[in-house]
Amino acid sequence: MNEQELRTELVRITQELNAQGLSHGTSGNQSVRCGAGFLITPSGFGAAELKADDIVFVALSGEARGRWQPSSEWLFHRDIYAQRVEFNAIIHAHS
Repeated sequence: MNEQELRTELVRITQELNAQGLSHGTSGNQSVRCGAGFLITPSGFGAAELKADDIVFVALSGEARGRWQPSSEWLFHRDIYAQRVEFNAIIHAHS
């Protein structure tokens, strides 16, 4: 998948988790590995309002690129991706 497809899929998964009651409101965060970093849900966004363009890219160096701040849990995601190269996605749900 290219970056735009990953963004769209991350939004879909986030909304599905919300619909299934696994994350409520602005709780939880999801990410997917993308190139030399990862895409992550932004801080403070509810699933219903989330759009693909709201997703934030974070390089493994920690530099974020996007209109919004990445989830406050971005360091947790970065450390997992750095240590576990076989992991390609992370779901941090609050159910």
